[in-house]
Amino acid sequence: MNVEELHNLEKNLDFFLTHPDDLGRMPSAERRDVLQLASHTAVHCSKTELRNKSFDLLYNCCFLMDLDVKELWNIYWILNRLLFTAQGASLTGNMDELYKFIFSKILEGITDTYEQLKQPDSNLVIIITSQFLGVNHAPTRRVLDYSYAFATALHKNVMIINDSGLHFYPCSCLEQNFMLNFVDQYNNLTSVNYNGLEIPFKQIITHMPDIYSINEALHTIYEMQPELVYNIGGSSILADLCTLFTKTACFPCSTNIPVTMSRYLLVGRKTEERDRERLNRLEPCQEVLETVVNYQPAKSTREYKRSEFGLGRNEFVIGVVGNRLNQEIDNKFIDLISRILDENDVHFLFIGEIQYTHKIRFHKEKNKNLHFAGPLPEASQVMKLFDIYCNPQRKGGGRSSFEALSHGIPVVTLKYGDVYYTCGPEFGVNTSDEYAARVKQCVSDPVYLTSLKKAALRRAEYLSDIPGTQKEILDKIL
Repeated sequence: MNVEELHNLEKNLDFFLTHPDDLGRMPSAERRDVLQLASHTAVHCSKTELRNKSFDLLYNCCFLMDLDVKELWNIYWILNRLLFTAQGASLTGNMDELYKFIFSKILEGITDTYEQLKQPDSNLVIIITSQFLGVNHAPTRRVLDYSYAFATALHKNVMIINDSGLHFYPCSCLEQNFMLNFVDQYNNLTSVNYNGLEIPFKQIITHMPDIYSINEALHTIYEMQPELVYNIGGSSILADLCTLFTKTACFPCSTNIPVTMSRYLLVGRKTEERDRERLNRLEPCQEVLETVVNYQPAKSTREYKRSEFGLGRNEFVIGVVGNRLNQEIDNKFIDLISRILDENDVHFLFIGEIQYTHKIRFHKEKNKNLHFAGPLPEASQVMKLFDIYCNPQRKGGGRSSFEALSHGIPVVTLKYGDVYYTCGPEFGVNTSDEYAARVKQCVSDPVYLTSLKKAALRRAEYLSDIPGTQKEILDKIL
């Protein structure tokens, strides 16, 4: 956009933000135009201030326009993803309030009457996920790992239900910002095999949120009388509705406090002062339980060699890994890379898609020290080639940092996001200066590096104890 177009866009956004009552009085066609304007800006605009205004406008539309629940659910996930991935993203409203609003509308469509189970099946745990894509999908693998631990180590009867919450209607008036992945081959499965264990399985096949399918699935779960419905992923309408008759818990695939109406909110870290506002918005019946986000190392026989990436045997290799490196490697991190290259004889190996590598190839005499591998199959196995793993500032990344730790690879990260909470204080630093100093110490002090490698393995062992962690959780809930 040119300057004039940006100015007109901001005028339109400002008008609707300062005249919110007009949103409810618009004819249907004009409402669709506003939704298109706001969602297109949210997804495509690179100017942070304008993009955040579009977030606020989309949010206001949900409460002030008479939107269908399918449109509300679509907007919820557009905002959810952008607030997680976009640098500098912020929202004046609260996503948990939007979720409660959508949940209340769906609750009105529940046709049966449910009472709390007086004698639930004391050994049945139903695990609900909103996306089931196979073992190469990290959230799906977590569902399988936890289900396996519940069944084999904790001796529970377990069933997995994919409520297909992320297989929703992509409304035509809304700009979409992610692929709605759904595996049709799972529609007729009654069980999935994981590590030799057959786990009962059901997948809802309709686009969500479909009131008929939700009513049907809710009644089926009620008839099974589970002692616990355990949602892995967060924001599951079906799982939260089960609070009508049994105990429910929600564990997100991040270290954020989950957005949920479940009874127990599991948080993979200690709560902090910055969480106070969110905690104050919990329902009176809700309770936060602090825990740990567990992982299991990926099983693989694949081996990578340094020579495949132009790396020598004795070179010090710093790894940077991610699925969203285009957004995560910002100017601040590029400056940090430049400083590290100036101060140390090291090589960087980037694993993941980077569309504009020229932004990083800023250091002409050191370009030979920058290696771009792109996305790789079984990328966790490449981490064995690293000496250390350097994390850009981002909200996600917990899985990849755990994989590094499990190979004995120390992580350097700012005290922010899932990577920091996964790795713990021993691997966190406060500032860019401390970050550069930590890398320099790893490069120059072999004894120190060896001590960090041992600490990495200890941390990985702790994080991989799914049975121990989940037993603590079940003891608190049940």
